[in-house]
Amino acid sequence: MQLFFLQAEKNPRELSAELYHQFQDAGLSPAKQLLAGTASGDFPFNIIIDTHPGFFSERQNILILQICQEDIPPVFEQICELMKNAQQAKSRIQLVCTALDYPVLPEPEAVSLRGTTECISQIENPDTACALLFIPSDRMTETVKRSDTVEILPGAGRQAAPKWLLDMLPFGRVRSYLLLYRQNAITSNPRLASFLTNNIPAVGVIYNTDNPQQSQDFFAKLNSFILSFELPDNRTWDRHYDRVPLHSVEITILEKNQVRLFIIIITLSLFFLCGFSFFFGKNTYQNRKDFFHTWYLIPLTIIITALMLEAGQKCSQIILPESLSLYLFIIFKIVFAALLVTLFFIILLKLHLPVSQVIYGVIMSLTTTLNIFIFSSIDVSFVYLFTIEYIIATIAGYAKRFVPLVLSEIILVLPFVSYLQDIINYPNSKYLAQIANASFLGNILLACILLPILIMWLKIQIRITIFLKGKNISLKPLIFITAGTMAAVAVITSLYFSNPRFNITDVPQSHFLAIEENQNTEYTAEIQAAEDFFLELRTIQLSLSASLPIIRCDISVTSASGTPIYDSEYPVSVGRQQVSFLLPEYPPSPFHLAFTANETEDLSVTAVFYLEKDSTTAVKIQKELFIPGKTQA
Repeated sequence: MQLFFLQAEKNPRELSAELYHQFQDAGLSPAKQLLAGTASGDFPFNIIIDTHPGFFSERQNILILQICQEDIPPVFEQICELMKNAQQAKSRIQLVCTALDYPVLPEPEAVSLRGTTECISQIENPDTACALLFIPSDRMTETVKRSDTVEILPGAGRQAAPKWLLDMLPFGRVRSYLLLYRQNAITSNPRLASFLTNNIPAVGVIYNTDNPQQSQDFFAKLNSFILSFELPDNRTWDRHYDRVPLHSVEITILEKNQVRLFIIIITLSLFFLCGFSFFFGKNTYQNRKDFFHTWYLIPLTIIITALMLEAGQKCSQIILPESLSLYLFIIFKIVFAALLVTLFFIILLKLHLPVSQVIYGVIMSLTTTLNIFIFSSIDVSFVYLFTIEYIIATIAGYAKRFVPLVLSEIILVLPFVSYLQDIINYPNSKYLAQIANASFLGNILLACILLPILIMWLKIQIRITIFLKGKNISLKPLIFITAGTMAAVAVITSLYFSNPRFNITDVPQSHFLAIEENQNTEYTAEIQAAEDFFLELRTIQLSLSASLPIIRCDISVTSASGTPIYDSEYPVSVGRQQVSFLLPEYPPSPFHLAFTANETEDLSVTAVFYLEKDSTTAVKIQKELFIPGKTQA
């Protein structure tokens, strides 16, 4: 079937109308879901195809298949076939084709989910519903190549989908750790976030439209899935479970098992620490003496590291240009802090601070135990990550020679590698900005993560110091070795992250890339008003038109005193002596808007037009209109 709307790009209002007729021609029964007010049929609208239209039983299970209208053309035929087969499904299946979910203008306030918001508002009972969201891979902000397999987006908006929903899906592979979605550490989908934050079980299905074989296999499995779909009985929302994606399998760790692991690790670590094993055996007296002379290094190093991170943060803001990748800001901040902390300890070594390697091993165990407490209180799924770090740190505490110490330093970083890799591959610039420009509390948390790695690095420095002293060499070369190592790390990582693909933004790409202020009369926009009086009220009808297609029109009404308007056919936002109309994008031209107001009130109307100059540029024109009130006799 060759579709008309595939041959030429249409604006969302035309696309909604065209899709509606195409679904009708395909033998389906589409229904319109208006986006705003009673007269919004002139705007883009959602399209709903329901296997049980008009049936609203609260006990009936419903599976919602949601897709943005802009994403339908490449998979239109598969969707039509899917909904025809869905008539035989056990449960109610509803396809919702949403309009205006993607940002149109580059302004932050223009980013909205009008179609999804309206879809969610119509779901009366979230306990009997769940949703699958179709997401083309080219809509995702990421630095990796598109996957050849269907991927499941399991979370967004600091929420994760319930385990029972992921277990039901016969296709796809879960993308990344659920922990990272709950911490908002990686990119997510705002549509999915809207569902999950409204307590509607949902997952995103990421498919590659450039891979026809993948699409064919995916829709075949999806067809079988919806035919047999039924919500499981006694389902619960396990919010703190996690799925660990390995090469060929996925390991699910339930919330209750993570809590059990947390309790076990705390018990064992406290037993070990309370046992003070370093008080027994050889050098007992010296170990006890060294510990009581160095215990304060834990809080001191955390505070010093946090202060150094603050210093590195301020220096990066002053020295580095704002155009650099956020990764480079974070790298500079951490390397600068690590260098200063190392120099601080080198000074302490010159002051003959006790440097027993056994004591530093105990301090590493204490700090990693502390991390289990701190980060598990943020999210219990952190327990196994920092438990692994605790085990490695405990074993590494016995390392004394140079090579084992260096290997221990590398192994100590390994548990974080897969998490860091996903943060890099699926970046969330808001999260990265929070790290690059963290508060002092945030820098303390970062210092807690870095502390075991820094202590191991200090053990390496101590080993080098012992070697240098044995050779009767001063500590000056140690400073140069430290600075050289830090500089090498900074240069290598900076070269890697200087790639343009790491320059990310948290604002979704809008259709129109630029907005021009209208500096001449080449493009025009007009606003006119007509009045009709009845008793002490008047009805005002605004007529708006322009010489170019209207992308959006922001209209506000202001009065000198009192409420500007009493009633309107469109939803409004009420402020102090000002009312703003909440209108979707792409109104018709001319566009008519009516509202009622006091007949004696003077009103000022401001209309900001955004007109379509070409496929990537919008023209902004502002018009003012004064409507005087009726003079009382």
